[in-house]
Amino acid sequence: MFKRITVFALIFGALAAAPPVWAQSQGSCAPRDTVISQLAGKFAEVRKGAGLANANALIEVWTSKSTGSWTIIVTQANGTSCIVAAGDTWIDATENIEVQGDPV
Repeated sequence: MFKRITVFALIFGALAAAPPVWAQSQGSCAPRDTVISQLAGKFAEVRKGAGLANANALIEVWTSKSTGSWTIIVTQANGTSCIVAAGDTWIDATENIEVQGDPV
C-alpha cells in the first residue's frame, strides 16, 4: 500500500512541476472560472478530489459519472488553470484500507 501511495505522489508531483509550461504552449490554460465552467457545462464533470502540490499549485481531478470523462487540472497561485491530462472511461475505485501496526 505504501508503494501505491508513493507512486501516486510521484506522478502528481511530476504533473505539478512540468506540465503547466507544456499546457500553456498547447493553449489549454485559462482563468480557473473559465476552465471550471467548461468542465461542468460541456462535460458534466464535478471535482472528485484536490491536493496542494506545492505552495503555488493546486491539482484537481474532475470526473463525470454520466459521460465517464475525466480531467486533471493544475491551478497556479495567479488563478490560471491548465489542463494537464484528460480522458474517458473513468471508474471510481474505493477500497478498504486496513490499518496495520500501532497507530500513534
